[in-house]
Amino acid sequence: MAKNSIGINTNSPTGLLGIMKDGIEIMADVKGNQAYVGTVNSDDFTMGSSGEPTIFISGSNNVGIKIRKPKADLDIAGPFRFQGQTHQYNDVPPKAGSFAQGDITWNSQPVKGSVLGWVCVKAGAPGTWMPFASI
Repeated sequence: MAKNSIGINTNSPTGLLGIMKDGIEIMADVKGNQAYVGTVNSDDFTMGSSGEPTIFISGSNNVGIKIRKPKADLDIAGPFRFQGQTHQYNDVPPKAGSFAQGDITWNSQPVKGSVLGWVCVKAGAPGTWMPFASI
C-alpha cells in the first residue's frame, strides 16, 4: 500500500483511494494539479444520482448521457443545450413546451426537398418556428 493511501477490498490501491470489486478498481487521486476519479484500467465507468447511472464513460473514453454504450466522443439521448440554446430532433417543429428564440429542432427524417430543421424566431409555448435550409 502506498503511503497515505486507503484501500477498500485491496491491499494495494492505485491512487490515494482505491475501491476494488469484481476485479474492477475505482480510484480517487490527484493527476498533475487536477482531481481524478475513475477506473484504473480500460473499464467502463458510470456516474449518476438517486441510484441510477446517467453519465457513462466507455473504456475507450466515449461519454454517453443516458446512453450506456456511447458510439461517439459525446453521445446524448434527448434534447441538449449548447451555448444557451436548446437543440432537439423531431420530424416536425414543436407543438408543446416552452422555447426561447434561437432554439433549434433538427429534422429527424431529412429527405431531398424537405428542410434541415426549424428555428424558434419568437419565444413562447411553443413559440413561433420557421423552417431553415432547404435540402
